[in-house]
Amino acid sequence: MAMAAVTVTRWATTGTSELQIAGDVLFDGSDSGMAPAICITPNRLPPPPTGSRQLYTMWKTGRTLITNNGGDELAKQHPSLIMALRVLAYDFGGVRITWEQDAYRVDGLGLLGSVYTLMGKQGAQRAEEQCLEWLPAAGLADLHVCHEGGDLKPLKQVVYGAAANSSISDVMMCTLEKRGILWVRPRKPKWRGDGKDCYWLGDLITVLVTNYPFLLTRMYDSSVVRITATPPDHPLTAGLEADGTLAVTSSTVRTECVVGINSHLALEDAIKTIAGQEVKVLRVHPHPHLSRLVCLRTAGRRRQHSRKHYKRYVRWAAARRGITQEQMRAEKWRKSSATAAEGLAKLEWKQIRRIIGLGPRGEQVLYRLRAWAYSMYDVPNGRLGCPHEHCAHEVNVDVHHIFWECPAARKLRNVFVAQWQRLGMPTADMERACFGLDLPAVPGQIWEVAAQHKLRLAIVDESLDEYITALTEGCWRIGAALYFHAVWRWRVQHFDDTNNVTVEHHKLMLAYRLRQGYENMHVYVRPRGAQRPTGLQPW
Repeated sequence: MAMAAVTVTRWATTGTSELQIAGDVLFDGSDSGMAPAICITPNRLPPPPTGSRQLYTMWKTGRTLITNNGGDELAKQHPSLIMALRVLAYDFGGVRITWEQDAYRVDGLGLLGSVYTLMGKQGAQRAEEQCLEWLPAAGLADLHVCHEGGDLKPLKQVVYGAAANSSISDVMMCTLEKRGILWVRPRKPKWRGDGKDCYWLGDLITVLVTNYPFLLTRMYDSSVVRITATPPDHPLTAGLEADGTLAVTSSTVRTECVVGINSHLALEDAIKTIAGQEVKVLRVHPHPHLSRLVCLRTAGRRRQHSRKHYKRYVRWAAARRGITQEQMRAEKWRKSSATAAEGLAKLEWKQIRRIIGLGPRGEQVLYRLRAWAYSMYDVPNGRLGCPHEHCAHEVNVDVHHIFWECPAARKLRNVFVAQWQRLGMPTADMERACFGLDLPAVPGQIWEVAAQHKLRLAIVDESLDEYITALTEGCWRIGAALYFHAVWRWRVQHFDDTNNVTVEHHKLMLAYRLRQGYENMHVYVRPRGAQRPTGLQPW
């Protein structure tokens, strides 16, 4: 989906005005002559709660993504300013529309106050300007404007009765008489306002004027080409006609013309060639005669978004669902055991993959343990419960019971913990340390053995303490992970018809796996930024 949006964006910005593009043909859906050249209106809308779905064609999918999230991000104060202009227009008569001389006369002097001035200052601070030459090309069904409450809605939904498949240029034509006075001429006779109310066209005019108030102060010029160059006060001005004729004026007496401009890339090359070395052209804003992507605002970044931008938008709903599910699972752990939940909260997903010698099945056990993703169904007895002999009466069991409270889990935990208790490890935070795979402190007897090795081998190495700490923590992580794996293996062993494995077998298998895991840890663990000290043997 993200690739479709990027491809459609590239087509809309780098295509030519003469060739028929696949998007035109697919969108037209008919074989009656030449397909119409369409324009795409990008917006910056919040992601839908249900997520984005792929449509029946990649063209329609990419176009929808661009319409929803292909525009520039607006300032935080922008909706509030639009709401203030709406209040002035509707409640205080800031916009007055009358039918005169076969056109709508729009008097918007009431809007040109402090709110309008603040909006202009805000745009200047963000190096942003409203490009009104693009407004006629915007589609009524695609262009989203601020409505009541600051919500963004399509222009078609805001104005009842508007033609959904039309652009603004198909409905009306605007001419600025002077500051605050705008003339709007409807394209069809049925939209005239003589002797009747303004119909829905009056609402359309009011919505456009409140969302784009610079219509009341700037003369509309469809041929102007916006150029960003250094120095900022350069004398370069450019205009592009509909037939592809480019006129660039570098002074009041010198004008150069280029004929046959049919793409945005050709426009940039022509302007840079004429500018020469005196003016460095940084960026040429897309022009409605050449591009298909409606650019209603100038910004200090390139227009094309990356695939990563659209991927974040597409995956937003799934990410929110994942966060919600993670919070629900963490709440289940807190209700079952606050101590275990505290330990699992410290366990990160990337730490599971970094456990040396664990293997994919052991990683899966930890993943499912943290996610509370285990089935409590007892297959031999055909009910929810624990299949172990001493837990046959337990029906309402949960994940914490399986891996910690069950007598089978206690027997295996004694095999794992007894070795560490002999080394002097305290048992106060054992549950938190096991579920978090986090060793509270290195047992004291290990430091005593390390001190004996230092004296016997005369080792003077500052990295020895760091190595011992890393080795001990690694042994604890692999030991706790193997303990949880052994508990689950014992549970699923009951589901086999030939379950003839004894308790001693499971205890011996865990002891053997622990010994192998500790030996592998001695071989592979390295302290950060240092080599493994020499002269030490596996403990």
